Amino acid sequence: MTRKVKPERDRRAVAEKAAKRLAEPAVAAKGQAAIVQVLLSLDPEAVELLALRYYEELDEREIAERLGGISPRSVRHRLRRLRRTVRERLGVGEEDEFDREFIADTFGPMPPEAKEKWERAKRKRGRPKVGEGAKVISVSVEKDLLAKSDAMAKRLGIPRAALIARGLRRVLADVDEP
Repeated sequence: MTRKVKPERDRRAVAEKAAKRLAEPAVAAKGQAAIVQVLLSLDPEAVELLALRYYEELDEREIAERLGGISPRSVRHRLRRLRRTVRERLGVGEEDEFDREFIADTFGPMPPEAKEKWERAKRKRGRPKVGEGAKVISVSVEKDLLAKSDAMAKRLGIPRAALIARGLRRVLADVDEP
């Protein structure tokens, strides 16, 4: 990167805010002061990149536009490399977080919208029960007749199974009426 750190930006303030945002569980265990020291030891271009990501909270595309002449993919790669450098200088391995025995203990309660999404995902798919419920059967139907019934079901805005159920009810009603 060829951009210089803006003179009005206080590197310590940037490093402190970036330290808070960078503080993954394994890194945070080393303490914020240690993280700030590592960030201050980085070159100005790296601090500028971290400042854009963690201080100004820009995404990769916005950072690439701000820096000019750099792709979002390159920004992502440089940020990944910087995070790895910070971990190495702190003496924290990437797998430390996952080496703990009960990582699930670090999770909080599920927010209501996530809980609702989870419940929807757990539900079994299939036809809704109508009356006594549904029974899946296999029936052979001529191709032409099936195509016509599909077109009619689409025109009526109902599923094929509903159209067939309607037809069966009518036929059974006609047979029952002498």
